[in-house]
Amino acid sequence: MKKTLALAMILSMLVIPVSAFAGDSYADTVSSKLQGGLTNTLLGWTKIVSVPLEYQAENKNPWAGVGAGLVSAVMSTVGGAFNLITFPIPGEMTIPDGGVSL
Repeated sequence: MKKTLALAMILSMLVIPVSAFAGDSYADTVSSKLQGGLTNTLLGWTKIVSVPLEYQAENKNPWAGVGAGLVSAVMSTVGGAFNLITFPIPGEMTIPDGGVSL
């Protein structure tokens, strides 16, 4: 009985997100999530350099940018890894600051 209930819960969790994205096709949603996850997982570390440079260009304290860059790099990499692992399930985890943009 417990196995049947667990299976029903897992299947319902997979079906609910598909109906939430009725406007987009499943393939488009999944490929977008896979691309974003792969980009953020592999290039999240670049935030360590790009955020301090942005702070310096805006005449802010670059050392504060280093700290913000470290936090942003970890968030982008972890969020990207999560999206990469769960890409078959539609519905994307939003990454603060939008993650890495190419």
